[in-house]
Amino acid sequence: MLLIHGDSDIVALPHNSKVIMEKLTSADKTLHTFAGADHWFYQSIIPTMSSKYSLEQKKTVSAVAKEWLKAH
Repeated sequence: MLLIHGDSDIVALPHNSKVIMEKLTSADKTLHTFAGADHWFYQSIIPTMSSKYSLEQKKTVSAVAKEWLKAH
């Protein structure tokens, strides 16, 4: 399981992802936290949506998901 979270999220607190990770029984689990990302950072993976994130930030989010999917 891949969990991704922005460390500046005030809607769904980053701590909650850590709690979920602790409770998951699967050994195959990854939590990736993005520095400075808020609750809406998912916009970074939808190319046509405008967002406050730079192209580099968008590529980073996409790369993390892509690499995890390739490994699984």
